[in-house]
Amino acid sequence: ILGNSSAGIREAPFYNVPAIDIGSRQSNRAKLPSITRSSYKSIDIFRAIEDVKTSEHYSSNESYHFGDGNSSQMFLSLLDSGNIWDINCQKQFQSLNL
Repeated sequence: ILGNSSAGIREAPFYNVPAIDIGSRQSNRAKLPSITRSSYKSIDIFRAIEDVKTSEHYSSNESYHFGDGNSSQMFLSLLDSGNIWDINCQKQFQSLNL
């Protein structure tokens, strides 16, 4: 997967598909071996593609990086605890300094 979609961060590792994340849109998200970060520069994107083609960045061990199928119980526990209201869930934006 090549782009800046969360699918490359969330779904691709589950299916053992390498992803090249371009830009900063997914900053502060998962950093897994199957995810290669790149700037928007063409040369950096081409390098990332070559890196993914010549390396094994992914493995089936990443399948459960985001959980083990118990998310509904964990979510209910979080709601019951009341701590959810203390979590900052606002998206973070990065300055481009142009």
